Amino acid sequence: MNQIVRKSISFQNLLSVLIIGLAALCILPMDNLLIKNVSIFSVQIMFVFLIMGLLFLILRQKNLMMVSFLSCASLCLVLRNSFDERTASAFFPKLNDNRTVEIAHFNVSAFNDEYSELLKVITESDADIVSIQEVTPDWNYFLKNGLAKKYPHSNTVVRIDFHGLAVYSKHPFTRIDTFHYQDIPNLVGSFQIDSTYGEIFFICSHTEPPVNRPAYKKIDEHLDKIAAVANGLKGPVLTIGDYNVVPWSPELQSFRLKAKLSNSRRSFTASNSNSAMPFLSVPIDHIFYSNDLQCVSFDMVTNAQATVGIKGTYQFKYKYVQRTIQ
Repeated sequence: MNQIVRKSISFQNLLSVLIIGLAALCILPMDNLLIKNVSIFSVQIMFVFLIMGLLFLILRQKNLMMVSFLSCASLCLVLRNSFDERTASAFFPKLNDNRTVEIAHFNVSAFNDEYSELLKVITESDADIVSIQEVTPDWNYFLKNGLAKKYPHSNTVVRIDFHGLAVYSKHPFTRIDTFHYQDIPNLVGSFQIDSTYGEIFFICSHTEPPVNRPAYKKIDEHLDKIAAVANGLKGPVLTIGDYNVVPWSPELQSFRLKAKLSNSRRSFTASNSNSAMPFLSVPIDHIFYSNDLQCVSFDMVTNAQATVGIKGTYQFKYKYVQRTIQ
């Protein structure tokens, strides 16, 4: 009997160590590919800990219950703190009297060569600015012809690889240019919604997938380049793209602080949930905004099958409008 009790205690201690260790891997930033790949799924792991805590509560395993719930709470705090004070709340600011601008972002890979479906989703989004990624020559032909009426202003970098970019706008571009990180293009430009407001700047980017440790370093350097460009722009800034890292990653946390930008997301819902295992989907596409703006809504764009993009609505702060008028 004593041997059974000792084995039970040993098993509980081992399981507690495993739970705490897994939580530590998600919380502590470490330059290790395996650990990085584990921490990507911090949200899913947090929910697993919550379920385990409830299960141990039912089984009256007090110690394992406490370890599970504390690990879940620790992960919850870390994930919440991946946003700054402006976006940590689940509630969006109320609409003021200023104009709003809507930004939508899509990746053509979510549409499996269904050209008409992408055109339909973009048209129905009715955004002022639409960012599109992985634009190949075929996609560029259909987008140019299908969106010309609703979005008469556009700029495209066509590539045969996944670094092709396009931006479509209802408003004329005040300026538009391309800058590169190594051989990867980024679009930077600006527009005005009317003469009352100044220029609104945007940067559209697509980083490399994090397939290995050097790729994570390239993502970090690429985001540093975007931050440097954003800091050089005099006015409200929106950065848009598939950054291929999650909001709580060290790379994106560093980018947000360097560029002085806030993430539009208020939740960890992924827009690539059309994968074979949606529970393992993670948010890697983002829209960041500068301090002159407020994000008043952020939504997943869906079609009949899945979530295929993101859309944010932004308003000018009163202080910015007053400075512009003066």
